[in-house]
Amino acid sequence: MTLWFKCRTAYNNPDIQFFNSLFMEMVRSHPDIWFEIRG
Repeated sequence: MTLWFKCRTAYNNPDIQFFNSLFMEMVRSHPDIWFEIRG
């Protein structure tokens, strides 16, 4: 939940765009992690 919140708030922050892109890549590679974070 915390990681999800950070990604949401950092989405429009250019300084953290790299982290956000990396997170989205991780979600695409491991969908099970996505459900664990959201659930």
